Amino acid sequence: MKCPKCGKPMTRSFCLYCGYMENGNTITKAKKNPSATDIEIYLGDRFDTICHNENMFLIFFLGPFYFCFNRLLFLGIFCAIIDILFYFFCITTFDLSIFKFLLLFIMVRVFYMTCSNMIYMKIYSKKIEKIKLKNPINLLIFVAKNPFSPWYIKRL
Repeated sequence: MKCPKCGKPMTRSFCLYCGYMENGNTITKAKKNPSATDIEIYLGDRFDTICHNENMFLIFFLGPFYFCFNRLLFLGIFCAIIDILFYFFCITTFDLSIFKFLLLFIMVRVFYMTCSNMIYMKIYSKKIEKIKLKNPINLLIFVAKNPFSPWYIKRL
């Protein structure tokens, strides 16, 4: 069954994407969902995309710069340097042809597609722990005052 509100497939009796329920109600922000995890509250609407790995093509095209795209600049640049050194090592050591190099490139990008969201969520869970240690107030209050916004989303 498709959700009448957003058109995505519904699971059981509700939509995972917009929160629409079969009885007509809508599950909205984390304030009404006490069972939401801290990382789900912190990432907000982006949590489903990252958790279900729905941004695979973006990760494939950006590769190690996906981390830079999500405000993890040091990790993105570090992974890009390691990536370049790995390609250089493979080309000089194994004398790769263009076809083998493209195959290696695709394999490395598939590795990024499978692992980058897990790394991203792990890093942000560590950041949330630091936020909780610095600010013992409720995380919902902190997120309301300082909403998560990647560099490409303007704050309101």
